[in-house]
Amino acid sequence: AVDVLVLPVFEGPEAGPGVKDVKGLDLLALYAATGAKGKRGESLLVPNTGDKALRAKAVLLIGVGERSDADPDVCRRAIGRVAHQLAKRKAAATTLPQIVSSKEQVDAVQATVEGVLLGSYRFDRYKSKDGDASRLGKVTILGAGKADAKASKEAIRRGQVIAESQMWARDLVNTPALDLPPAELAKAAQAMAKEVGITSKVWTEPELKKGGFGGVLGVAAFRRYYATHA
Repeated sequence: AVDVLVLPVFEGPEAGPGVKDVKGLDLLALYAATGAKGKRGESLLVPNTGDKALRAKAVLLIGVGERSDADPDVCRRAIGRVAHQLAKRKAAATTLPQIVSSKEQVDAVQATVEGVLLGSYRFDRYKSKDGDASRLGKVTILGAGKADAKASKEAIRRGQVIAESQMWARDLVNTPALDLPPAELAKAAQAMAKEVGITSKVWTEPELKKGGFGGVLGVAAFRRYYATHA
């Protein structure tokens, strides 16, 4: 019972995990009718217009390419391409990790989590709270019957940590230097280190000179010159 159920389609088109399990709708025929072949990047949103057997409000079919090429990275990229659509919904579910072999399924779970989060990333520091912020609050990963639940939960946690770390770094990179000068950047790094319990060190100018970091010192010197002559 979600807003959108994301199901994969192999190139052909060929039904991926879960597609034929949806009764009352010939999803593959609808997908093929648009001219889609199941290639990576092809997608089709099919609204549920009253099929009581289907609890999802809509099904999003996404192409994942050749079955033989399926791997965790395909999962990451496929879900990442439609993540902006999912961000507009409150809840989603997907069978995407089931496209890989059982040996790779845990890695595919992690990759799917990373794809959802990184694909829906938006730099919104300067936007109002009522802007196009993500509404997505829950994503359910539907694993195969033999999936390792414990390992999959750890993969979900690991995927969240990696994606959230990358998004934090992206926020720093995307913030203009006028709002995040070197000193403030150092403070941000120190705050994050303290939050997660790791050691951090901010190098002073004498330490940079001793370490031979001429490039960094050159940039700092240019900033000082520009600040006094602008």
